[in-house]
This record gives sequence, structure tokens and C-alpha cells, in this order.
Amino acid sequence: MPELHEQAPAEQKLVGDVTAQITEASKRGLEFSLGAQKALLDEMIEAGSSALEHTQAQMNVASEFASKVAEAHSFKDIVKACQECSQHQMDIVRQDSQRFVAHGREILDKSFKLLGTVQA
Repeated sequence: MPELHEQAPAEQKLVGDVTAQITEASKRGLEFSLGAQKALLDEMIEAGSSALEHTQAQMNVASEFASKVAEAHSFKDIVKACQECSQHQMDIVRQDSQRFVAHGREILDKSFKLLGTVQA
């Protein structure tokens, strides 16, 4: 009866194959985990940057509106200031919507790339 440490060549090959498969699965899992973490951090940075840009744009519109109202000499001037600043506000909403769509596309692209590395 052979000792436990004396395995047949076929058994050694089987153990080597199983070990290689476990190592490969661990490697893929680690790559997926690190890729997901990187993607999450990138998206958090992008979201923070977008929020800052949005806040700055809103503050610029509010400042512009306040200065135009202060300079107004009639009700007609105040209405004109409201119309102009409302248009600027709509431009900000449009830009935010465009950023949101672009951001969604980036997330989908990164997700598909990340899933592609796992299935490879």
C-alpha cells in the first residue's frame, strides 16, 4: 500500500490541475474585486466633481439674479432679470441632464468591461 506522500503520477496531475483551477479562480476574483473598487472610487470622484460644478453654476445664477434685481429701476427690469436668469437655470438643468446621461454610459461601459474580464 503506497504511503500518502507517495502519490501516483495521475493523482499528482489531478492535484496540480485542481490547484491551478483554484489559483485561476482566486486570481479572477481578486481582479474583479479590485476592478470594482477602482470603478466605484472613480465614480465617487466624478460625482463629487459634478456636484461641485453644479453648485458653482447655481451660485453664479443666484449672484447674477441678485445683482440684476439690485440694478433694476422698474418692474419691467425685474421681469427681464427673472427671464434671463430662468434661461440660465434651464441651461444648467440641460447640462446636468447631459452629464447624467454621459455618467450612465460610463458606468455601463465600465461594468461591461469588468464583467468581460471575469468571464474571460
